[in-house]
Amino acid sequence: MSASMLTETCDASRATIYRRVDDLLDHDLLTEQLKIDENGNHYTVYEANLDHIDITLDGGDFEVHVTRHEDAADRITRIWGEMRGEDR
Repeated sequence: MSASMLTETCDASRATIYRRVDDLLDHDLLTEQLKIDENGNHYTVYEANLDHIDITLDGGDFEVHVTRHEDAADRITRIWGEMRGEDR
């Protein structure tokens, strides 16, 4: 969605949306892509960059595990590193 669409869908101010989008981009939980409309105007759309989030709560402690989308190149790099015993 674009920032305008998010503002309308979330019933939040544009400033709030941009703050949240910046936070999510900083944590690699969103991707952004530039779109050009038929009039030549450009705008950015955002898409979630995760497959799922697991949250475990046990005795007052919680653990969060985020699984992000991987493109083919990232997947090959990760697998190759695991085969060589490298940590990411």
